[in-house]
Amino acid sequence: MYTFEELSQKLGVSVKTIRRYVKSEGIKYVDKDGAAWLFDDKALAVLRDRLATKHKKYQAVANAGKVNDKKAKSTEVRNLLLRLDQTGRTLASDQYLISVAEHVADMLKNDAGINKVIGKLDKAINRAQLIDDRYDDLTTQISQLSDKVDHLYDKLVHNIKSFDYRKMAKVNAEAFMDLAKSQRQTGSKGHGPLSTATHGQRRP
Repeated sequence: MYTFEELSQKLGVSVKTIRRYVKSEGIKYVDKDGAAWLFDDKALAVLRDRLATKHKKYQAVANAGKVNDKKAKSTEVRNLLLRLDQTGRTLASDQYLISVAEHVADMLKNDAGINKVIGKLDKAINRAQLIDDRYDDLTTQISQLSDKVDHLYDKLVHNIKSFDYRKMAKVNAEAFMDLAKSQRQTGSKGHGPLSTATHGQRRP
């Protein structure tokens, strides 16, 4: 199990960064030690993958920037690449932006029109923000559903623990005796649960 501080040491980033990714990726703690949240190896693997993706995006953007400086020398493209690097709060949006940065580098190498490159970058930044917004909505819905499930489970456990089995057994016994008494008074034969249970038995 790992605390925020231990995850920070293992991954070589600040606790603030770990907390941000735990929140953005919807990572849940698996236990608590006092007030401290504890995370398992699965959370560590998700965070490691998240940081690797972030670094890959930085490299893709840096490479596109070098191509721009060599080929197009566009200040607007450079600024948009910086914005692209700062955009993306989730794994999905970062993976999308990596492919965009790589595509932009290819466009610049092949002397694509600068307006096309600018349009590509501008659209990608807006689309990545939309991906993050939708991810936030989905995470909120999942969290609300999880809270409802937890509430229903707690209610079920409470009902099971508070259920009076002795009282229910007593009620069933009384109902059974009332039925037997009713059948004896009416002289019922061959019908009902009692007669079925005793059918075919000889009287002493």
